[in-house]
Amino acid sequence: MPISRHGFVPIVLSLVLLGVASGRVAAQEDRSVFSAVDIHGREVSLGAVARGDLTHEDLVSETGRRVQVWRLAVAGESIQIDLTSPDFDTYLTVVGPGLGAGAYDDDGGPGLNSRLCLALAEAGDYRVVVSSFSGEAGAFTLQVTPWAGAVGDDAGSVSCGPDEFDSWESLDLETLDPEGRSLRVGDEVGGVLASSDVTYFDSPVQAWAVDGRQGESFSVDLVSDEFDAFLYVVGPGLEEALSDDDGAGRCDSRVTLVFPADGTYRVVASNLGSGTGSYVLRASREEGPVSEETCIPPSTAVEVDLGDLGDIPVLGDLSWDEPVHAEMVGDEPTYAGRSLQGWTLSGRAGDRVVIDLVSGDFDGYLYFTGPGFSEPLENDDGGGSLNSRVCVELPYDGTYQVYAGPLSGGHPQGRYSLRAGPGEPGENCGGSYSMAPAMMEVHLATLPSEGREMEVGGEVWAVLEAGAPTHPERGHPLQPWHMVVRGGEEVTVDVVSEEFDPILYVAGSGAGLLFVDDAEGGCNSRLTFTPAEDGTVTLLPGAYYAGATGGFVLRASTDPGPLEEGGCASGEGEAPSVTATGDAGDVDGVGSGMDREIGVGTEVRGFLGGGDDDIRGNGSWAQPWTFHGAAGDEMVIELLSGDFDALLYVDGPGIEAPYRDDDGTGSLDSRVEFTLPESGVYRVVVTSVGEGSEGGYRLRVIRRVR
Repeated sequence: MPISRHGFVPIVLSLVLLGVASGRVAAQEDRSVFSAVDIHGREVSLGAVARGDLTHEDLVSETGRRVQVWRLAVAGESIQIDLTSPDFDTYLTVVGPGLGAGAYDDDGGPGLNSRLCLALAEAGDYRVVVSSFSGEAGAFTLQVTPWAGAVGDDAGSVSCGPDEFDSWESLDLETLDPEGRSLRVGDEVGGVLASSDVTYFDSPVQAWAVDGRQGESFSVDLVSDEFDAFLYVVGPGLEEALSDDDGAGRCDSRVTLVFPADGTYRVVASNLGSGTGSYVLRASREEGPVSEETCIPPSTAVEVDLGDLGDIPVLGDLSWDEPVHAEMVGDEPTYAGRSLQGWTLSGRAGDRVVIDLVSGDFDGYLYFTGPGFSEPLENDDGGGSLNSRVCVELPYDGTYQVYAGPLSGGHPQGRYSLRAGPGEPGENCGGSYSMAPAMMEVHLATLPSEGREMEVGGEVWAVLEAGAPTHPERGHPLQPWHMVVRGGEEVTVDVVSEEFDPILYVAGSGAGLLFVDDAEGGCNSRLTFTPAEDGTVTLLPGAYYAGATGGFVLRASTDPGPLEEGGCASGEGEAPSVTATGDAGDVDGVGSGMDREIGVGTEVRGFLGGGDDDIRGNGSWAQPWTFHGAAGDEMVIELLSGDFDALLYVDGPGIEAPYRDDDGTGSLDSRVEFTLPESGVYRVVVTSVGEGSEGGYRLRVIRRVR
């Protein structure tokens, strides 16, 4: 057995923790190995609160979970057990007399915390097993309280019923009364959210009825200038509500689906927070354009700047690699409608920092700012699950500010942990890190050209080779060229390639930092700019996709002709290449993905390896996603991860065997390129080459536009 990086040999507990369904009780006789585990004096009693730490010295189950066993001595009575942690997703198991193989729960409590309610018919010693769902360590609280449940014939019942934690989400969106409101494809209808409306997750909601027919596509946008829109769609054949925050761009929402069954669906208008006001719903068969405007919630559109964020009080200092544990008490000041607590972090220019916010009580949100940042960096779920992560390179020596709190508005309460550590963010951040805008310009403008010179009026043929420098945030491979320019003279630069999708950055000499991807000629790039002063600019032609190589033409002119058509690394009318075709059996055991939808032209971040994930036939974790496309669309699907060797599958209508790719980007990331044979819903399966591999990833679904 290998020695762990913590310097000890982990002890593996030979058992499989029971199931993943919340709150089940097995009916077999008591045969749990937990009964024989040394509790090391750990005891918790009825009416008591116990605090502990799950560490890397604790036992490890065969499923990879850290486990810690506590003794609970009770008479035949009804009890409620809560396991909460700000550091990890909890998993709770109880074994003992009358419980057979045990009772267990994952997220029965608030957030990612666990709760069991047990009607115990027998007195005796029970074992309460504390574990983390995905093998994490950290602090936890264990509380045992009386429960008003029945004993006797109902022994072993684990249905806790509604309480203060779940009564606020007890509303069933599928039965929400539309009050005469109906919506059809082609409609554009208006409504007004009011404080008198019923609430769901503390936000007002209004339902609209939609008649759906199986197989028909449907896209709906929720647009408002008065609140930050949030949209749900529920109905027959949908296991869970489909939801979206900013999928239409700005602060507007979009949900796109293919109706899985005939019946009446509910389109539910809501908001992110508690704002009210007028809105518009637009329904269509196909997705419309996505606004490129930044989302600034209307309630905070006035005076949203660093001065406001700087008013958040600072609670203390963050020390490198030493996590702090804190609690939102409900009376914190707000910024952009969010309750926040502030912390400071000292660093030096060039330091690369990874900051993680983890909470089991709320969906976390992070802000980071300081010297060199005219606007704060923000992150919602970059740490996987509902946790936040910011990866940044510090531009100057100095003190920076980190602000932590919940995503939603209002004044929620709950515990969280915050950690800031040095290191290479590529290990944790998908290979990218953020820089202050001014420093990004300097960084790109000063990349060495290795003698490459370009003249205004000139044209060169060059080759983008493997190992080229990359954009630190976006990962684009780039080739720097220097070009002397005159202030006030308009210059047009073209990048043309048939071997990759070309892009172009221009930096320096008063030009600022300019970027273009595609121009009217297809996937080739054209950028026109006027430098403010005489000097040298850095031209950075490159490729949109990481790992791309090939030949290209670079030209600069004050009198440009028409831009060449084509590009995109495929000939006119030809389908992009598919790396390989897999076997249908490769994705056995993987669900439909209807509960995870990704919009075309968007990128999502996720975490592979958890109790909600599927398991492929070879034992590796898998997460299915779906997207809707039209016949003839040229698609590029990319899976990027700094934590595991990515493996990607795509299947759907007209695809006989799933498309498969392992290292199509030239690294350990995956890419599948193909033309949709039919209109409909396609499934994308995120998985890994190695069994049991887990970690963060980015998934992109891109439609090529010629």
